[in-house]
Amino acid sequence: EVALAVAQSLRVKLSAATRERMHQAPTTSVEALADYSQARAFMERPDVKGNLDRAIELFQSAIQKDSHFAQAHGGLGEAYWRRYQQTKADEWSIKARDAINEALRLEPSDAAVRYSLATINRGCGRPDAAIEELRKVIATSPNMDEAHRLLGELLIETGHSPEGYASLQRAIALRPASWTNHHPLGIAHYRAGHYADAVVSFKRVIELQPDSAWGYQILGTAYHAMDDYPNAVANYEKAIALGNAKAYSNLGLLYYSRGDLAEAERCYKEALKLEPNSLKQHALGDIYARMGRAADAR
Repeated sequence: EVALAVAQSLRVKLSAATRERMHQAPTTSVEALADYSQARAFMERPDVKGNLDRAIELFQSAIQKDSHFAQAHGGLGEAYWRRYQQTKADEWSIKARDAINEALRLEPSDAAVRYSLATINRGCGRPDAAIEELRKVIATSPNMDEAHRLLGELLIETGHSPEGYASLQRAIALRPASWTNHHPLGIAHYRAGHYADAVVSFKRVIELQPDSAWGYQILGTAYHAMDDYPNAVANYEKAIALGNAKAYSNLGLLYYSRGDLAEAERCYKEALKLEPNSLKQHALGDIYARMGRAADAR
């Protein structure tokens, strides 16, 4: 009702299809919609421990309250896929596929559902299919910032950088206060070697989300690439203080490259407490070899 009133006051002409979409509620259950909305909020902060678990629980709760809530099935599929990416356990990819298929069965043309399908296509190594889906989503829902964001990432990954950057900028224009839109732009700049531009984007991330350990780690990485060691160290240490222990390996690499082997050893030992069976063992071995500790290196 508010949207229609605003459109009328601005003398905006709405098409019949747009009016129909505005009157179509995604669910008749207010409680289910509340669970879904909260789940989406948790999905936007995957860097916080436990958020993915909570999102899955809330999507499932929304579905229990309204089994025909297609967007909740789609969101659950995305959450299951993220769990698969973390664990590489096949059961989660199967659950993701089944949830997305149920969402498509219920609402095959819903923009949020098609967006969920695009995320799965991307994760499965089908970028062209994901791009095609996202273009359809944007055609019907041009103000869906997450669709522009994901399309931008995919276009850059597939070698269409100018259009990709434009899509990322469009996402930011639509929702400038969301750190999730600035982060991929920073990543794109970093991968292209535009480190100063990456720093600008990552600074915006931590301005919007000052408790983001990821944000400080990647900002430190950009400074590291610029050989700005004081700022790199400060941001890595901030990331560690906020709970991102993986930043220890970044810090260890910095100290190793500068010849401070004792500090490098300390940092990699801390990193290995988190991931004892990782390739960080190789890095620690290199440190011991440079120290002349051949037995420890082996």
